[in-house]
Amino acid sequence: MKIESGKFQKTDNAIIDSIPWFTGLTVNFNRGHSVIFVKINRVIPKEPKTLVEARGIITSDYQNYLERMELTALRKNIL
Repeated sequence: MKIESGKFQKTDNAIIDSIPWFTGLTVNFNRGHSVIFVKINRVIPKEPKTLVEARGIITSDYQNYLERMELTALRKNIL
């Protein structure tokens, strides 16, 4: 038995993404050898992320930006 609870958003969890997002209990469905059901207490409307929630995304985007700038500089030096 495995129970997960928490706040989920689209693309966080394949099972959550595969069901309609309405409050209540879903009908049981099978995935492999497991029987799954989901209980949604409430659907929270979109809202801006807090700094703590967005920190990983921001850091990743900045690292990608720095890598692109470094590659551009290297290409200019080679040519």
